[in-house]
Amino acid sequence: MSPDALRVYAELARLPQAATWGAGTWFELHLSLPLVDRYLDRPGSESFKALVSALGAGLSLTELDMQRARIKVKPVEAELVDGEDVVPPEVASLADRRARLTGTDD
Repeated sequence: MSPDALRVYAELARLPQAATWGAGTWFELHLSLPLVDRYLDRPGSESFKALVSALGAGLSLTELDMQRARIKVKPVEAELVDGEDVVPPEVASLADRRARLTGTDD
């Protein structure tokens, strides 16, 4: 398993809905990590479809998946950190996300 796949695993483990996953879900996630590697090495529609299919709705990664699983979704609001407003982040570009996950700068 590559360091990139382990970073993705760690990111998924930090999600609030990860607290709802059982041992079988964690095992399934672990088995899907080679697909994460494949997608990061050669992004494309086929590898993306395989990854999304492997992760599936069982992980409740999207808001819609969480609603279907009846997991309450709390909207992200600006918060104060050290007395300054912290605005929710914008959607990252694919290149930025890949660079962050792989630890490289393009």
